[in-house]
Amino acid sequence: MPIYGADAINVEGVNGDRYWFHEPHSYSGVADIDNRLSGFPVAVFLPSHRPVQDTPLIIGLQGMCAPYSWNNFIVPTLTQMGIAVALFDTPFAGERSLVRTFTAVVENEIKPLVDRGIPFNTELLSKIFQQTAVDITKIHQFCCERYGLNRRLGLFGVSMGVLFSSYAFTAHGIGERLLGTIGHANLQTFANSWGYSILPDLAASGLGTLAENILAKVQPQLKPMVQMLKLAKDLKYPDKYAQICNPMTYI
Repeated sequence: MPIYGADAINVEGVNGDRYWFHEPHSYSGVADIDNRLSGFPVAVFLPSHRPVQDTPLIIGLQGMCAPYSWNNFIVPTLTQMGIAVALFDTPFAGERSLVRTFTAVVENEIKPLVDRGIPFNTELLSKIFQQTAVDITKIHQFCCERYGLNRRLGLFGVSMGVLFSSYAFTAHGIGERLLGTIGHANLQTFANSWGYSILPDLAASGLGTLAENILAKVQPQLKPMVQMLKLAKDLKYPDKYAQICNPMTYI
């Protein structure tokens, strides 16, 4: 996997290194979209007062479509505690998004997919979960080899980042510690918070299809929201989507 950098950065008064990873992966089957989603920044911060061979690593993940910089707040605290930190953008987030708005407004980030008839569904979400676990593994390996860190690894997630971290931790055995905030490690419970209960059911019904067709003509900017609500409906049925749901249902 090509890795470019490092460029010097400073976050919350802590100096770090910023790299660019590029891991080609087929998310949608459309070359230009997949290429945009495959490249992502990785920011690494080390404590200045601890030998690297004694230093563990925390990899932080933000919410859906949220840039890694929203996790900057953990950098000074953890490095002061003698812990290294690595942050990166997940697919559709920050510099890894199709529109790069850095707002975490999901319907805006996925609009290029909807405009081209590419569904933002559980199949695509499953690929994002799986590739994020791969990304975590590669970042961990890189940090250990590049900086000489020991192999101890913890995962920290916020919102959707809790789900990403939990999937990597439970389904793939990545990391020794798992911490999440403002989220839930159970996919179905998390999905229940989307769309305020009845809205996902309406979106997935015939009325939802009718609404989507009308919005496509009248207010096309709202069409991605219907896609999101349909996805929330699908995520509530683990028997249909065991590949991403089952590893987290017992947390």
